[in-house]
Amino acid sequence: MHRYFHQALRGVAVAAATTAATALIATNASAATWYDRTGDGTYGTCSQLTLCVYTDIGMRGNMGGALGDSSMALGTVLSNGTVYDAKYHDKISSIISNSSNSYCFYQNFEFSGKHVLLNPHSSWGDLREQGINDMIDSWEPGNCI
Repeated sequence: MHRYFHQALRGVAVAAATTAATALIATNASAATWYDRTGDGTYGTCSQLTLCVYTDIGMRGNMGGALGDSSMALGTVLSNGTVYDAKYHDKISSIISNSSNSYCFYQNFEFSGKHVLLNPHSSWGDLREQGINDMIDSWEPGNCI
């Protein structure tokens, strides 16, 4: 019975750690709600969201979308050693913005380095044309610094 108690206690600890990590991830997106989907090559997967990033050219592959304007820094290392949003870190190849704000996308995690400005209500289907394909690590609404 003692062994079963420790196994149950270990399960509770794992659940608590997972909940804490999830809470930390949610606060990293500056109060925006984040959605994970699969892009189908159309604008439909992002039609109800403010900003969507895709891992493949042509709005395909893994899609991360934010409801609400927000800043994001990909590649944040959490206390448990995992990388926040490793799915998108240096893997973004297309973007859709339904925001009335412009967005600045940066090469580096600290909102620095090479950057490009996406105008309000616009998209890039192929980031190779902007010279920043598979290089984005952070973004924020507004003009680039």
